[in-house]
Amino acid sequence: MDDLTVVEDLLTAAQRLRKTAQGTTPTPWRVHLRYYRKSPNMLAGAEFETPQHTSGISLKYPHVLADKQWKALASPVLAEPLARAFESLAATILKIGLPPDGGLAQHLIDLARTLLGRTP
Repeated sequence: MDDLTVVEDLLTAAQRLRKTAQGTTPTPWRVHLRYYRKSPNMLAGAEFETPQHTSGISLKYPHVLADKQWKALASPVLAEPLARAFESLAATILKIGLPPDGGLAQHLIDLARTLLGRTP
């Protein structure tokens, strides 16, 4: 694995995180069941008139709640700490090279490449 390619991937992922998070709804995100729409794939928008509507959707489409919980967990609040971790590792690689044992460094590289749509 070429160190410069790894550094480029880490820095590009950091940039993508910040750019994507920029302009999003301020965090932290929360799951609010009352904002389901009629389609289980629509996770924001018009409110239902009664709580029975949302509980019905939750029962019929249990993945919708799990999807919303995941999206709230992975809110833009993670962008800056992850971007800093990627940049820190990139700086370390430029100074001393890629750690030979992989470990945490390899996990961060895999995460960065996943965010870029590349197979780690």
